[in-house]
Amino acid sequence: MKKLKSIALLLAASTLLSACSRINFVQYEQEGNTQEESRWHHTTVNGLIELSAPLNLSEVCRGKAWNYVSTETSFSNWAVSLLNPAVPYVVLYSPRTNRVQCYQVPIKNNKAEEEKSTSL
Repeated sequence: MKKLKSIALLLAASTLLSACSRINFVQYEQEGNTQEESRWHHTTVNGLIELSAPLNLSEVCRGKAWNYVSTETSFSNWAVSLLNPAVPYVVLYSPRTNRVQCYQVPIKNNKAEEEKSTSL
């Protein structure tokens, strides 16, 4: 019984201590709702070898500037990586989630712009 409690405590501690991480890159501060695209990025050998292609921001944003990029290890990424066979000190599969927001050009009032340009 004592051994079972120790194992349960160890599993609970390892779950709580296996932190998720996030790195945010912000180019423009922008208000409002922007469309966010989310993709998984796959790596192996402790993240040294990329299995999926690097994130191409010009392709994701279709030629527009990027507003915000986030790279994170979420709980679902961590849970999937647990399904892989264990090798001491080597993580064979480590997925990450990339989120991208593209810069939306603010809509200007064309009449106000025309009046300013004609009054000069």
